[in-house]
Amino acid sequence: MTKNLKKYLILGFLFFFPIFVYVFLSTGINNFAKLPVLTETVMDIENIEGNTANVSFKNKISVVAFWGGDVNNKKSEALNLNQKIYKRFMNFKISNLFCYMIRMIIKQLRI
Repeated sequence: MTKNLKKYLILGFLFFFPIFVYVFLSTGINNFAKLPVLTETVMDIENIEGNTANVSFKNKISVVAFWGGDVNNKKSEALNLNQKIYKRFMNFKISNLFCYMIRMIIKQLRI
């Protein structure tokens, strides 16, 4: 094989191979599985004593997390919740309680 032919084959491979890989990977379809429903009958938060803001989770998507009394031990979980969920979906109508919880967690982490 001549030197020029080798050079053109290598350059052709370096040019076309990434294009083929990109086309192959871009034709894939993401099919996300639905998460299972763990409990059908969950008491709504508006029935809980001390709910003075009349907040309800009914017909809303809500992520509720409880990390106990010391949030400093769970900083990474709070950061993931803030970055992956809250900031990504903050333009949607989110439960007021969820927004309040995220703000309180962020305030506690700044101390």
